[in-house]
Order: sequence, then structure tokens, then C-alpha cells
Amino acid sequence: MIKLVFSLLTVLSFGSYAQMKLTPLGLKFTNGNKDYNVITFEDKNSKEIFDMVNKYFISRTNNEFEIQNKIDGEILSITSTVKNAVFFKQLGFTSAYNMTYNWTFEFKDEKLKVNTPVITRMHNKENSGNNRDLYLFISKDLKTEKPSSQFCVGCTMYIFKDNGNLKLENALNSIEAFFNKKLSEISKIESIKGSDW
Repeated sequence: MIKLVFSLLTVLSFGSYAQMKLTPLGLKFTNGNKDYNVITFEDKNSKEIFDMVNKYFISRTNNEFEIQNKIDGEILSITSTVKNAVFFKQLGFTSAYNMTYNWTFEFKDEKLKVNTPVITRMHNKENSGNNRDLYLFISKDLKTEKPSSQFCVGCTMYIFKDNGNLKLENALNSIEAFFNKKLSEISKIESIKGSDW
């Protein structure tokens, strides 16, 4: 019942565009598992939409991003590392991980194509100096890999089990909330409608 109420509130609060859901293979939009979503900005040309999105990232994200590819009015591709973006509880302890991701936006007159972000790394550094990595899922290769000075078997965590079942629900929820909040903020730059690219 609580999940149903939460789902209804989420749909109502995010309007007519699709949200993102985390899967073992990465983020997908809820509109048929597409790798992109289109937001319509009526009476805005591609350069105006580009400027609004670019301004959003400059003013609302504390400059926590780096531009990888930029063609005014056509494409904006960013990379960002956000500290403590992913968190979960295990055995009564809360762990927080930094998340690095790439996100690409494409622009046409009246339309913004939001591609799904690609999470490239989730990690934290312990007081001991060891890096701890968090993976979407544990692969068979990772299970059989021999420990080395750079690889700490006990320090490797994963969100999904190798059979696709969820292991760390709090981590999944924090990732989805992070990206859906950003998507919501971007979509509210101007009035929106769902549309096709």
C-alpha cells in the first residue's frame, strides 16, 4: 500500500515526462525502457533551450560538472562526480559513495532530448586509504578475480545480485532520486509536454 501511494505521488509530482529507473544494466526511462526522453518547450528555438539547460548546470549544480562536448544549440555532454550521492545501510552502518556519470542532451527547436545518464563509477575512500567500489551488479569475472593490492574483495559492493535481484535498495533509491530530481528541475525550466524526438 505504501509503495502504491509513493508511486502515485511520484507520477503526479513529475508530470508528463518519464522518470528514470535503475536496472542491472544502467538507467532507463520508464517510457518503454527507452534510452532517452523528450521534453517540449513551446515557442523556444534550439539555442534558447540549450542556453536554459547550460545555465541550469552552471547555476544549480555548484559547478560539479565538466563539459565534454558542446555545440551551441545542438548538443551538451557533461561529466560530473558528486560526493556522497549514493548511500545505503548495511549491518546498521550507513555508507556513502561518490558517483561519476556522463549525461548528454540534444537540442532541436522546441525540443530537448534527454539521454539516460551513464554511471561510470561509484566509489569511496576509507580512512585506511583503501578505495571501495560499488557496482551495479557483480559479474562472474569479478567473483573469480584474484585479490591484488588494488582490488579488495571485502571492499567490493554491488546493487544487484548476478541473477538480477536487488541487493541494496537504499542505493538504488538514492540513485533514482538523484537523477529524477535533476530531470524534474530541468523540465521545469519552462512549461513542458511529453513528446517524441
